[in-house]
Amino acid sequence: MTMSSTAPASALTSAGNQRDYRITWLATFLFFVAFYGLIVPLPRYLTSIGMADWQVGLVLGATSIASLLTRPISGILTDRLGYRRMLLFGSLSLIAGAVGVVFTTHLPLLFLLRILQALGYVIFTTAGNALVGQLASPEERSTKIAYFGLAANFAISMTPGLTDTLLGWMPLNMAFWLVGTVAATAG
Repeated sequence: MTMSSTAPASALTSAGNQRDYRITWLATFLFFVAFYGLIVPLPRYLTSIGMADWQVGLVLGATSIASLLTRPISGILTDRLGYRRMLLFGSLSLIAGAVGVVFTTHLPLLFLLRILQALGYVIFTTAGNALVGQLASPEERSTKIAYFGLAANFAISMTPGLTDTLLGWMPLNMAFWLVGTVAATAG
């Protein structure tokens, strides 16, 4: 939609916010597709390299550890460094954490890569939520935040099944590259 130069400033701001909201929603959806794209291939990869069940659980559980440690400071960092920087940092963390899996079979490094993936998740989602709260007018803030949450719901609903289907046609290692590519698109 193109607005004339005679449109009121509030209308221009509203249209700009609407555009920014849509872009943020799409970027967040793609980020969640990338993050949830790890649900199927990561445990398969860990099992395929000979890790015991407890080791697979340890690596997968690193997400919770990272969330507990980084969630409190992610808001502070977003306030200090800005939304865009933190969204980009979150995407870069997920890219490095996902693609890095391809290059190692070492348990401690895989654990650290999973923490890096989770760090990206925490920082990206915190910055995205804060940005949406900023973009939405007070009258529609709750509605915008509710619709924003659908990005994660849509991604978790479709991504694991789609990933499983794709793994029938491509090598397991390729899934991590694909996740990195989608995360790069989100950033």
